[in-house]
Amino acid sequence: MIILPKDAQKAKKKERTMNAARVPRSVRKNYLDLLDQQVKFLKAQTANLSDLLKSGADRATVGNTLAQMAASAQARLDQLAPGTARSFVTAADTANKQAIQKNIASALSVDFATVIDGPDIKPLIDQAIIDNTGLIKSISQEHFAKVGRAVLDNYRGVPQVGGVSLTQRLQDIGGITKTRAKFIARDQTAKLTGDLNQSRQQDNGIDEYTWHNSQDRRVVGNPSGLYPKGNRVHGDHWDREGETFSWANPPFDGHPGHAPNCRCYAKPKLNLEKLKAQYV
Repeated sequence: MIILPKDAQKAKKKERTMNAARVPRSVRKNYLDLLDQQVKFLKAQTANLSDLLKSGADRATVGNTLAQMAASAQARLDQLAPGTARSFVTAADTANKQAIQKNIASALSVDFATVIDGPDIKPLIDQAIIDNTGLIKSISQEHFAKVGRAVLDNYRGVPQVGGVSLTQRLQDIGGITKTRAKFIARDQTAKLTGDLNQSRQQDNGIDEYTWHNSQDRRVVGNPSGLYPKGNRVHGDHWDREGETFSWANPPFDGHPGHAPNCRCYAKPKLNLEKLKAQYV
């Protein structure tokens, strides 16, 4: 339900396009900052392991130390992950609701619009916290899995990737872990924003939107861009520019923000005759 002033009923134009409800970059940045703190801890642990290897420690000592580091890091992340996930999801949810209210009021040229959330929002929020908690925990798991493989390759005499030294490979793994954290922050912000938009808009009678992409070389499907062809995971988003879609009938790779690294966004189509509103 949307609470609107009575003036909204006087609008002559019954159909209009709203601005996209996009979560501020600060929400994603704050999430990434929290993840970066954990990445720095993992990189420091790996640096300590490098020092141990340089000291000539035997294989058993290195193996035991690596196992202890991995267990300690995982315990740390297991403890911090739920709070970090909840902080991010709550901030994204608050920002999304404020943006939708602001955009509805702007589209109707009224002073306010108050969205009363339906029953679907809480389960969506709860699932997003669970999903992000798991992703955060996976950062440590993936990091030490790569470190363990690098150390094992070294003892087996397997050449290090790219012919670099073991020390350099361990440093490179830290960079990969940081890249993974960036992907999680960016991808989850986009997906959660898309899910919140869909739920809040469908609940209130906003059934359709127009698809918009970023109009740059990174858009999948741009003939002169970096990714001129779509695939089964990430469709051709270049050709979807300006097309109308129904929230109830998404494209095969999902609504804007759902495909990996998708930066597209939805501009809702507001119809006063379908809007579930109370006028005060």
